[in-house]
Amino acid sequence: MRRLLAMLAAGAVSVLTALSGAGPALAGEPVWHRIPCGSGAIDLLDVETDEVKGINYLTLAGHLDCADPKQTATFGYATYHEYEPQGVLYDIRLRPYATTAPTPFQETNALAPGAIGICVITDRTVRIGCVGVGWDPEAGVTVEHLPTDDPLVDRCVRVVRHGDSMPSPVCGTCW
Repeated sequence: MRRLLAMLAAGAVSVLTALSGAGPALAGEPVWHRIPCGSGAIDLLDVETDEVKGINYLTLAGHLDCADPKQTATFGYATYHEYEPQGVLYDIRLRPYATTAPTPFQETNALAPGAIGICVITDRTVRIGCVGVGWDPEAGVTVEHLPTDDPLVDRCVRVVRHGDSMPSPVCGTCW
């Protein structure tokens, strides 16, 4: 009798757990370890075109006036689209700080068609430097520095696992 009651109680708990939605946690946002860092600059913008493939590549290079001697924190490159409510930082775009300041950075990626903002960020709302990328039918790709409070980039960033939410068309090495 006790065994039967124990089995019924266990079954009831299983049913209640299933109905309440409790259970294994779903994978959330990737972990992003940050340190306070609010200064630095994008020192170089360079666009090169691969004439054979017809692909434009943008290089951003610069520095952060911060360091992380413990090598546990990272900064990243966020992209901003006019039609998205938030910027996106793919976890594959997180980079470690240098152990002593300044932290130099340089990143080169292909440009997908369309207009976007790109910022070097140290926290969800801390933009160190930003650029705006546009497409002009006559001039081709245009890239210019943007103020960090420009409406295109003045938004919070969400961190996304690479592959969970990719831009369309899919471009794993695009800004």
